[in-house]
Amino acid sequence: MDYAYQRLDIWKKAVDLSIKVIQCIAEVADEMENQRLTGEIEMSAVNIATNIAKGKACLSEEDFIYYLFLSKRSLYETMTLLEILKAKQIITDECYAEIDTKGKNITTMLIEFIRSIKETGSPYQAENYQAAYNNPR
Repeated sequence: MDYAYQRLDIWKKAVDLSIKVIQCIAEVADEMENQRLTGEIEMSAVNIATNIAKGKACLSEEDFIYYLFLSKRSLYETMTLLEILKAKQIITDECYAEIDTKGKNITTMLIEFIRSIKETGSPYQAENYQAAYNNPR
């Protein structure tokens, strides 16, 4: 038996993005001058998927939407911090570009998922939309 949030494609993509972020900054994470910033990036990246999971446990659609917005906020924080590392030439343009592509995809998914929940009034009907969004016929 799996947890309900594990069936969400958006959660799976958020976990994938978090892993990529951690891999991207792993080489510089141990350097003393980067420890605080890389720790903050890891936490914000992990919070993207974590907030989706927390939201899935909520009883109301309003609460679920709130956590989806928190996930989006964490995504924006992650991308901003990575932009700073890229500007300081601490991470490569290629690494940033790959994460940026994943981040834009997740942003679109979050926006559409929130919209779908608001339209249907049900996270469960919205999940059917999300599944169709990720598996077009």
